[in-house]
Amino acid sequence: MRCTNNKNLCSKALLSGVKALSKADLQEQVEVNPERFHQRYGQTSAHPHTAPVKQHHESEKPQRLCEEVQTSRKKETERELSECVSMLESSLQSALSTILEEEMKAAFGELWLEIVYMKPPWSLDALLQCFRKHWIAVFGDIIRRSLISCVETLSSFVHSASGIPSGGQKW
Repeated sequence: MRCTNNKNLCSKALLSGVKALSKADLQEQVEVNPERFHQRYGQTSAHPHTAPVKQHHESEKPQRLCEEVQTSRKKETERELSECVSMLESSLQSALSTILEEEMKAAFGELWLEIVYMKPPWSLDALLQCFRKHWIAVFGDIIRRSLISCVETLSSFVHSASGIPSGGQKW
């Protein structure tokens, strides 16, 4: 097969029994029916064994490239999600730490450090345990008791994210 945009060469090729296509004709045939095009023109008489292998590798390249792009995007998304969760946990830890300390001081004065379930500095998990332990005594008058379920949900999330089994412990 001959591919050229030269009309004279196309005419000579056709007269000589050689298939000839212009670039536009070639692109059209590939777009209309790529499978048929590869079956018809994929193998040349000069190199009968190289064309199918080349065709196979060429068809795998876009698929492999697509898979690599998807994998890369997935890793980037996971990294971004991990960063967001980390920032959320850090912000939550900072806010809850301030709230716990202020409310413990308001409830127990200077004795708060002796009464608090776990001493600062607190991890997010330790803070949530303190909130659960002191919920009624410290927060019962200022926050609805039913909101303890939010603290328990957060605690379950922190336990599952860190790999610590929650085991249904009661605080």
